[in-house]
Amino acid sequence: MRAAIVCFAGLLLILWICLCGFNLLAETAPAAIEAEAPVWETDFEQALKTALARHRPVLLQFSASWCQYCRMMANTTCRDPSVQRDLGQYVRVAVDYDQQTNLVRRFAIRGIPAHVVLNEDGEEVAQRAGFSDAARFSEWLVQGMTLAAHSMVKKEMFLERCRQVR
Repeated sequence: MRAAIVCFAGLLLILWICLCGFNLLAETAPAAIEAEAPVWETDFEQALKTALARHRPVLLQFSASWCQYCRMMANTTCRDPSVQRDLGQYVRVAVDYDQQTNLVRRFAIRGIPAHVVLNEDGEEVAQRAGFSDAARFSEWLVQGMTLAAHSMVKKEMFLERCRQVR
């Protein structure tokens, strides 16, 4: 039975990755990417509700108006078409480092720019700080999506096991 659950969980993970890949291909139209940059939410709690409803991971972006590297990343890295495509897979939340200190403390942010990936249930699965070029950031975003999906599959496996034990 355990092997069947593990196999089923693996199939769910593969299916989720394939669906994300399909979404990535569907969203790669150059005109659409250039015309409309991803929208960043500012309400963390609303973003968590949206993520749960849409079954998407959350990306928190911690920055401040005085941060030179934050501005540099916004003006270069985040304008790259591959990064914009990957950002489209997330519910995105812009967090002001100086104003939203509760989130800064909650996620133990020590330097900015910083990014945190949460699964659709709001559980942290990845975090990074500092400037990144487009290639590295895009790679990290894809890894974050995979980690978020994997955490949800593990959670489902655990819940299924709990149901069996009862």
